[in-house]
Amino acid sequence: MPSLAIARKRKEVAPTPKHTFSESMLLETIDHAEPIITRWDPDPSSRTHSVSLFGGDRKEAKEFLRCIEELRRAMDFIVSTNSYTDKLVMAQKLLLVAMRRLEKEFYAVLSENGGRRVLGSVSDRSLSLSSRSIEEVRDGPEEEARGFVDDAMADLRKIADCMTSSGYGRECVKIYVLMRRSVVDEGLYQLGIETFKPAVVQKLSRVALEHMIKNWLKAVSAATETLFAGERILCDHVFSVSITARESIFSNVCKEGALNLLRFPEMVAKTKPAAEKVYRMMDMYDVTLKLWPEIEVIFSYEETSVVRFQALSSLVKLGDSIQRILAEFEAAIQKDTSRNNNASIRVHPLTCKVMKFLNSLTAYGAILAKILSDHPLSGKLSFPESYFETHSPEDASESALALHLARFVLVLLCKLDSKTEVYKDASMSYLFLASNLNYVVETVKATNLGTFLGQGWVSKHEEKVELYMSSYESIAWKKAISTLPESRCAAASMESVKDCFMKFNAAFVEAYRKQASVTLLDEGIRDKVKASLAKKLVASYQHFYETYLVMLRTERNLHLVVKFSPNDKENYISELFCGTAA
Repeated sequence: MPSLAIARKRKEVAPTPKHTFSESMLLETIDHAEPIITRWDPDPSSRTHSVSLFGGDRKEAKEFLRCIEELRRAMDFIVSTNSYTDKLVMAQKLLLVAMRRLEKEFYAVLSENGGRRVLGSVSDRSLSLSSRSIEEVRDGPEEEARGFVDDAMADLRKIADCMTSSGYGRECVKIYVLMRRSVVDEGLYQLGIETFKPAVVQKLSRVALEHMIKNWLKAVSAATETLFAGERILCDHVFSVSITARESIFSNVCKEGALNLLRFPEMVAKTKPAAEKVYRMMDMYDVTLKLWPEIEVIFSYEETSVVRFQALSSLVKLGDSIQRILAEFEAAIQKDTSRNNNASIRVHPLTCKVMKFLNSLTAYGAILAKILSDHPLSGKLSFPESYFETHSPEDASESALALHLARFVLVLLCKLDSKTEVYKDASMSYLFLASNLNYVVETVKATNLGTFLGQGWVSKHEEKVELYMSSYESIAWKKAISTLPESRCAAASMESVKDCFMKFNAAFVEAYRKQASVTLLDEGIRDKVKASLAKKLVASYQHFYETYLVMLRTERNLHLVVKFSPNDKENYISELFCGTAA
């Protein structure tokens, strides 16, 4: 019994285990951290409640983060040795206080000026992600990183790293997503981007839709290259320790806004096709295509792949809609029922409309060439390609555009040919075709259409204009021209000469009476026809007149035989096609 009592007594007074030097240091860090961390307790009763830790002495902020790191190390040691429970409880309480402070600091940095200063520090640098990858920005030397991020970004990264490694990453992410999503939403709102709804877009008036498209065109580049690019850089920098976290966070912040922005062109593409919409659609196609390299890099994560797919879908749908509009325009030419006035010869309104439309398309030459190369017009014309061949540019896409432009012109000319049925006089039909084709050729020569169709196309169709004029002359004036001998005949008798003059007078009067009432409104073709007639008719008559008039000098009724001088012929021809000739 005595020995048992002694043993108990010895046990009661047994010395506490001795710590190694490193263990003692770890435990002392808890005591050392207590005054530093409790000083920054975010509790409203704390004197530093409204003071910013990271907005003041940065050395103290650095010390605060170092204390948290040491606390974690001490806690890991205590848990591993299953001892010093009181110290573990103390450390946990201190860590909780520290995390609450860091949450407040994280929120404060993100909230400052609505988060604008943080984003501005990135976007104001005009960083091009297509020329410099996200990884280069994130993983570059510290000196280079500090060249484009400010203290706020550095603070956010330190806080996020500390909270994540301390097991409070979820709380950090929740604050970040909430704050940055609001910045993105506000940024899009400031750019005039609203939540687009298909049902609403479909019902918009032409003017309202035009206004919405113009606003989208102004906003999409800024939203992509500044807003979304800045958010990607900021997210990758703040959460650099985990690619999985970065992907999820960036997706939660930007995916919804980006999808809404890039879905709008597809909604427009699904509206009712109309020729006046094609220009804005090509504008939207162009800007989306130009932004694609940026979109591909900014939204390279798997979780944001839907944004990339949406951008590509919008391009496809726009291309399909543009192709459909052009196909319907071609069909509208073929179905045109407007009638030309048979009392006059003019450039048909359809001709003016088509050439104006085709010329306006050339302003979008490069982008339209790509669209038509990827989305060829359906349907085949019943003519060989030689009917509308062009100079075949070396660039395949430009060649596709040239071919389609030539095709439109051919469809127009075929339609114009059917409209000649209104004229009972075949000569007027040729005059109508010459007038309209001449307008087409002159428009091509004077605009960018000539660049695509080429000089060969122009020359070929100028020859057709000449052919139409020749056909007109052959029908309307052939009899008068054929009555004059082609060459001087020395053995010609007076009677034969008189007969020739008389026949020419009758043929000329007959032709002139028919043509005198014709009104040819196109001044260009009018002058060409008059010049051609003067060359063929007046020149031949003058030669005949000067040659044989001397033979008839003794003719008593010369004024009845030779009714017209060459000058008379010129005057008569100059009065043609004005609707006033007598």
